[in-house]
Amino acid sequence: MTGNVIELKDVWKIYDMDEVKVNALKGLNLKIKNGELLGVLGKSGSGKSTTMNMIGSLDTPTKGHIFLDGIDISTLQESQLAQLRGRKIGFIFQTFNLIPSLTTLQNVMLPMMFQNKPYPERERVAKEILARLDMNHRLDHVPGKLSGGERQRVAIARALVNNPEVILADEPTGNLDSKTGQEVIKILKELNQKDKKTIVIVTHDESLVKICDRVCYLRDGAIIKEFKKGEKIDLDSVR
Repeated sequence: MTGNVIELKDVWKIYDMDEVKVNALKGLNLKIKNGELLGVLGKSGSGKSTTMNMIGSLDTPTKGHIFLDGIDISTLQESQLAQLRGRKIGFIFQTFNLIPSLTTLQNVMLPMMFQNKPYPERERVAKEILARLDMNHRLDHVPGKLSGGERQRVAIARALVNNPEVILADEPTGNLDSKTGQEVIKILKELNQKDKKTIVIVTHDESLVKICDRVCYLRDGAIIKEFKKGEKIDLDSVR
């Protein structure tokens, strides 16, 4: 599959904060190609989180347009957007966002329920993906009984169950030790290279960008520099 899976065109996000307007994004333009491993890098307050929300269709712009597989999401009702987002995008969060009262298997099955998939299919697919991630021995454990690395593997499995085109990873190694973080990076690389998933990593961790095909550096709500694979990433030049 070729072309762009997500495109942001002149995207602005303006928040009203006690009668003061804050421009979180300022005319952001970004095309994300199918099969690309993209890094979005920047310091705190650069607009990374807002960009992540826009890429993931979790929020709508104040001005501009966001296209997901060629569909302008600004024309959709929230129920339509939720269905499209659920099919097209899988989310991996820094804080895992697992439901504490649900087991590993139940957490991973949950997104398929919202896509109206029958229980036998939900259980089969969840078990297959958890086995691939070496978590089949933790099916009945709740998140509180898992290590940080195990919880992140569950979060990755949950992101994969609806077979999305895009995986959006928000600081995926932020709460992990360096060894476990490297294991997660290896999984993301494999999903991109073997499974041909489009992966967007939103991070301030400069070590993560080494695996990316392209890196966009944000400052003050705008992309001020792009680095391509093989190009020396000189972050001192953009700080």
